[in-house]
Amino acid sequence: MEIIILDINKKDKLLLKKQKKEVINCANLIASGRNIEIIESIENYDIKLRKIYKNNYPVYKKISFRDLSIQKLSTEIRFDTGDTIVLPYFNNTKYWVKMVIGDKEEFLKHMFQKGYFNSLSIICPNKKKIYDIELGEQEYEIRICNC
Repeated sequence: MEIIILDINKKDKLLLKKQKKEVINCANLIASGRNIEIIESIENYDIKLRKIYKNNYPVYKKISFRDLSIQKLSTEIRFDTGDTIVLPYFNNTKYWVKMVIGDKEEFLKHMFQKGYFNSLSIICPNKKKIYDIELGEQEYEIRICNC
């Protein structure tokens, strides 16, 4: 007979490590993303995001499904190739992912094709802006928050 003693703390650490690895693996699939890492949430951005998520923030622009193009979206989402961005709550998890973008349009195209535009927030620390893209009833809604 074999007796197994479970250390709940060790089990939790292993689960967290596995979750983080899955998040990083998913983030590594993002076209043109590099220097990808999980970071701790940034308090002042998190507070602003929660306001946006509660719909207490005005919609900056609405783009209908048929009018959405990566080029149009690229002009609305203002960060540059080579900028560092943060994707809070990446892939509907509690984790924040930081990365350097090699090609903005390639990044946006990948995110659109993989379905992230249903609800996607992008923090641009260099520009001190938060972009929130959300799928509304008949169009995409873009909210922009200056920080």
